[in-house]
Amino acid sequence: MSEDIVDKLLNCHRKVRCVMLIGEDGKVIKYACKPNIEIILTKEELQRYAKQIAARKKERESWNEKMGAVECILTVREKLCILVFYWVNKIILLSIERLAPLAAVEKAIEVYTQHTKVG
Repeated sequence: MSEDIVDKLLNCHRKVRCVMLIGEDGKVIKYACKPNIEIILTKEELQRYAKQIAARKKERESWNEKMGAVECILTVREKLCILVFYWVNKIILLSIERLAPLAAVEKAIEVYTQHTKVG
């Protein structure tokens, strides 16, 4: 099931904080966080952020013919890193600790790739 990937990605590396599965309409399908982490956004802010990510997906896809499809997007912010995958008709967002090693990003990409080959 597509929601299984949320748990797999959440547990793929100790530096992964949260994982969110988003529909193309921007609605949050599943959201999971590790225990004992500081939650930065409220539930309403998370929903608004999810809608913005869905809108950006449509904009990025308009460039696919010239540049090829987006495989993933890594955004490094002051407080955390955000890794986004576009998967079939869903969007997967990972929140990763800001000072996380690139190994956390690499492991998340590996788990995503393995899951999408079989899932």
